[in-house]
Amino acid sequence: MRRRDERRQAFLLLFENSFHGYGLAEIIKIKKVFKDSNICEFAKVIFFGVNKHKDEIEKMICENSTFWKKDRLSRVALCLLKIAIFEMLYNNLPESIAINEAVDLAKEYGTDGDWSFVNGVLSTVGKMLKRDNANASCKG
Repeated sequence: MRRRDERRQAFLLLFENSFHGYGLAEIIKIKKVFKDSNICEFAKVIFFGVNKHKDEIEKMICENSTFWKKDRLSRVALCLLKIAIFEMLYNNLPESIAINEAVDLAKEYGTDGDWSFVNGVLSTVGKMLKRDNANASCKG
């Protein structure tokens, strides 16, 4: 399975989780999100990682989504932002790849405005992370 397909799988899991808060086992059992129950390891890492670091990730989303409160964001955009920020912070995925993957999935699953919103927020987050890393290096 390609990494993009694995990300799509993680997105679908998190999207389902956003409605009811079900865990991975419940999503597979109750909702039958996938034709088979073969969830790839990468999707599990993202699913559990996003949930583990939920507060930190959501704080970053709120700080960088000017004029938008979290409860006004579409579930698609919110889930994709969470995945991309998690990957930038914890999987060392380069900003450009994280943004591109999230934007492509937003175009596929979101409304017309989701992809540009996701792009804008993630670009701002990426700049913030670069600045923070540069400041940490100078102090080092």
